[in-house]
Amino acid sequence: MFNNIGRKIKKVANVFCWIGIVGYIILAICLFITAGSYYNTGDIVASGFVILFVGPALSWLVSLFIYGFGELIDKTNEINENINVVKHRLAKGNTKNKRSNEIERLYSEGLISEEEHQLLISQ
Repeated sequence: MFNNIGRKIKKVANVFCWIGIVGYIILAICLFITAGSYYNTGDIVASGFVILFVGPALSWLVSLFIYGFGELIDKTNEINENINVVKHRLAKGNTKNKRSNEIERLYSEGLISEEEHQLLISQ
C-alpha cells in the first residue's frame, strides 16, 4: 500500500487535475444554463466565465505542486538507493584493501616469504 508512494502521489495529482478541470467546466456550463432563469444574468454569466478560466488553471497549478512533491519523493528514494550501492561497493573495496595492506605488512616485516607473498597477492 505504501510502496512506490512517489509514483502514487503523482498519479493522484494527475487524476485530481483532470477531475478539477472537468468539474470546473461543468460548473461553468451549469451557470450559463441557469443564468437565463434569473433577473440579473450578467453577474451569473460573469461568474461562469471566471470559473471557466480560473478554475481549470487553479486545478492545474495545485496539481503541479502535488506532482512535484511526488517527484521529490521519487528522487529522494533513487538517491538513497544509489548511496546504498556506493556504500556497499566501498565496504567491499575496503575489505580488499585491508587484506592487501596486511599482506604487504607481513612481507615487509619478513614474516612471509616472496613465494607466499606472490601467492597471497594473486588470490
